[in-house]
Amino acid sequence: MTHRLVTPPRLVATALCCAMSVSVVSGAAAVEQKRSYDLPSGDAATTLNQFAGASGQQIIFMMDKVKGERTNAIAGDYAARDALDRMLAGTGLSAARDPATGAFVVSRARPKGEVGPASDQKPQSKANTQTMKSPRTLLAVFAGWLAASNAVDAQTAPASNSSSGNAAPQRQEVVVLNAFQVSGVQPSRYQASEATSGGRLATDLATSPQTITVVTNELLKDVRANRVYDGLKYFAGVSESSFPNAQDRLQIRGFQTDGRTLDGFKSQLTLVSNYDAALVDRIEVVMGPSAILSPTGSPGGTVNIVSKKPLFRSQSSLTVEAGLWDAGGVVFDSTAPLGEKVAYRVVSVFRDTDQYYDNAGARSFALLPSLTYVIKPGTELTAMAQIERKKSTNYQGVPIDPSSGTYNTARILGGIPRTLGFYDRDGMFRRDRSILFKAFLTSKVTDHLSARVALNYQDTTSDSPGMNLGGASGGGVDPSTGAFTPGVVYGPGPTFTPSAAPAVSRTYSYGGAQGTTYLEQFDFQNDWAYKREFAGMKSTTAAGYAHIAWNPVANATNVQGPISGSPINIDQPVIAPYTTGANNFVQTITLRQHQFYLQESISVFADKLNVAAGLSRIKVDRTTLNQLTNVPTIIDAQKVSKNYGVVFAPIPLASIYYGYAENAVPVASTTAPAGTPPFSEGIQHEYGVRLNALDKRLQASWVYFDIAQTGVSFPNPGNLTVPRPNPPLNPILTDNTSVGWEMKFSFQVMKELTLIGSYTKFKNRNFFKQPVRGSADEMGAILARYAFSDSSLKGLSLTLGANYLGKRPGDNPFGLTAASTPTNQIPVLPSFYLSSRTIVDLGLTYATQSWEFQVNVDNAMNKDYILASLTRFMVFPGPTTNLRVGATYKF
Repeated sequence: MTHRLVTPPRLVATALCCAMSVSVVSGAAAVEQKRSYDLPSGDAATTLNQFAGASGQQIIFMMDKVKGERTNAIAGDYAARDALDRMLAGTGLSAARDPATGAFVVSRARPKGEVGPASDQKPQSKANTQTMKSPRTLLAVFAGWLAASNAVDAQTAPASNSSSGNAAPQRQEVVVLNAFQVSGVQPSRYQASEATSGGRLATDLATSPQTITVVTNELLKDVRANRVYDGLKYFAGVSESSFPNAQDRLQIRGFQTDGRTLDGFKSQLTLVSNYDAALVDRIEVVMGPSAILSPTGSPGGTVNIVSKKPLFRSQSSLTVEAGLWDAGGVVFDSTAPLGEKVAYRVVSVFRDTDQYYDNAGARSFALLPSLTYVIKPGTELTAMAQIERKKSTNYQGVPIDPSSGTYNTARILGGIPRTLGFYDRDGMFRRDRSILFKAFLTSKVTDHLSARVALNYQDTTSDSPGMNLGGASGGGVDPSTGAFTPGVVYGPGPTFTPSAAPAVSRTYSYGGAQGTTYLEQFDFQNDWAYKREFAGMKSTTAAGYAHIAWNPVANATNVQGPISGSPINIDQPVIAPYTTGANNFVQTITLRQHQFYLQESISVFADKLNVAAGLSRIKVDRTTLNQLTNVPTIIDAQKVSKNYGVVFAPIPLASIYYGYAENAVPVASTTAPAGTPPFSEGIQHEYGVRLNALDKRLQASWVYFDIAQTGVSFPNPGNLTVPRPNPPLNPILTDNTSVGWEMKFSFQVMKELTLIGSYTKFKNRNFFKQPVRGSADEMGAILARYAFSDSSLKGLSLTLGANYLGKRPGDNPFGLTAASTPTNQIPVLPSFYLSSRTIVDLGLTYATQSWEFQVNVDNAMNKDYILASLTRFMVFPGPTTNLRVGATYKF
């Protein structure tokens, strides 16, 4: 079994002196002096170390037994014994003094009715107890302190031996993590200290030259997240996008991001459904381009979802959820050790929910089984499988009122209910079917060298019929200003004579496309990290290789065909079957992508100065074949992206930093215009200031960023007309820039109260200085949680959150008006804007040892707003107040 021995540095002299004598002065003195404590609640693996430093006491514990157990916060003046008991009260841990050394031994509390000692260790014989008083044992204490203070992962300390001194000593390994495992340290409920998304190895967030945001599992549970965005909306730079019910779509620093990155593997072709948050352990977001984690990802940032994995403790729960809408299902989560070296976890989710809109709902099933095998200390193998099945109504919205224009506030079409849906729930739906297998081997090869090997296989099929509304827009674009003017249309140049717009019919045309995606994807990653300390300098050298391969299934990757339906009278909609035409788009993609990277980080002057730089080279070999024309588009290109940065911490409380990052996205396809460059390049400059005060209870940052992206491809809005062009129009290429600043903070005000908040202000514009659909220039959020500590209300907690999003374009404008000249270019403006809104959410949780009850009230102030949009004919009315409840039984 693996143990950790923590001895504060101030006890070293005592240990050395005692090692020279024949007896020991026990740490349990006759009269124990009180000390002042102010320790946060957190993972026992972290807080026990904090207690050792605050109390001056020796602590012995088994890392795999205490990790994941959440201790209580303590504040005040206490004797060490009293303080430790308060920390462990109500947990599954207990502490006992070793009679020989006086060290506290922390172990699992004995279950009720069990006979025998509570400790995980066997009771010592009298001979062993006597031996614990020998100088050899005290030298073990000193060796343990050296191991803890110098983080020597494989350092060992001899345990007790026979009184004769002839028996060989047993060895107890000090538990440490290899370079690819995070420590799990959380300064508070909503804070993390490390992430792996910066470059696939564990990265200290405080010394990273690039902003990395971590959404903890506790926050996901407190807001009872349904989708990834529910946990991210309280953090800077992340906002709602154009598809709230599909593709995990959101905006990061103004750039749209679709699809999933799971445990460092990106699904290269997008699944249409949102990911189920019940499968998520935490979420890590790299803000800006990430040449190592996501070399071909969005320049705005990468959302890396970290899956729930096995824990070496027994923990099971069954949760039942219900609500007015977007709630209804069962979640089973069970993890436990299978002996000393193996642990399992099984997460199973079934949901059958109604949605806010008429005739809309979703049904899904997910199964996530996994095993972890500890081959030796510092070396672990984790294997996972994942099965998902989801079917959900493809709701795409209702029209806005024709009076909505560039300069007024848009609203939904008058005379219709907010929940209007004219879709057949069992006919107009998205569907995902996927199976994934993943394996991760991480190892501490030597004291300085760590390695990681990761494999991923996924087989996915996605269906997505999309029906669009079409008709008269009720106005036109003023050629002299670019603004959409309701009720007015303009004649041809050069006079552009205005006249009254034709009356808008309330009967809309109805049509779209049926799309199906098939894909097999294989991933292989191999990473190495070499760490050394010498002459006051710390060095980490990381290098790695990644390979991605696509195999089309059934000789197709993307298949699309036109679909059409009867015209819709918006006042008396009739649900009728739609018809499907012959496929007009059949595309096969084969891909082989290789990545090599090298990264170096150096820390000097007692970690006051940290410098990092790296290179990432990708080689893309991709053939895209239009099977209808038999015309291939081949991209065989490579690109080197670089990153570098510096973090300077002149005082322990604050640091300043600068970071530069690049990535490159292959853009060539059968629909790309001739002469399209092979890569769309993303470049970011980032400057920031970080504050870390009050023993890490207050963390704050201010960041300025400047992101440029060349060769941006986005869907041609001409394809959203009815009837749809046949064949579809090519994507539009442009350049985008996003410049602005953001701030965020997390503050554990007191043991009962935690606050997090953020604010972002920036501008994302294309080559013609036009804003991007769904991208707000301003956003902010705040979340407060109060946990009652009074004995009569213990277990009760309240959360209150508010999320603000400024006005944003409702459609994607492009190009110049007909009145433009070479010296007077007039860009077309968005035809309407979604107004700003602030949404307030409430949560209440009551937890006992075996039960947890939770109530969440979404949009508690019943705000009337438009959630998202695609065109003037497809906007999502914001849901009104929703009530969701859940009950969890823990066993």
